[in-house]
Amino acid sequence: MSFDFASDYKNSRHSGPGAGRPRMPAASPPAFAAPHRPTTEELVRLVGELFREGSLSWDQLWSLACLPDLAPRLSAILDAAPETRKPLAAE
Repeated sequence: MSFDFASDYKNSRHSGPGAGRPRMPAASPPAFAAPHRPTTEELVRLVGELFREGSLSWDQLWSLACLPDLAPRLSAILDAAPETRKPLAAE
C-alpha cells in the first residue's frame, strides 16, 4: 500500500510563519459574571410574590419570617395573608 503526498509536504509542514510554535487553542467564549446578590428588599418582594401566587406555602413563609434580616419586613405579608392560607388553629 502506498500513499501519495504533495512533493513539498514534509518541508512545508516544518517551515513557515508558525513553525516550531505550539498552536494556540481556539478562543473560549467570554466568561460571564455571576449575577448580583439580591438586596433584602428584592428578597422580600420575591417571597411575597411567591406566597401570593401559591408557590410558597404558609409554613415556608413562616420559616423565612423567622430569619432576622427578613422578620421585620415580612410581618406585613404575614398579617395580610388570607385566612384560607393560614393553618387552622388547634382546638
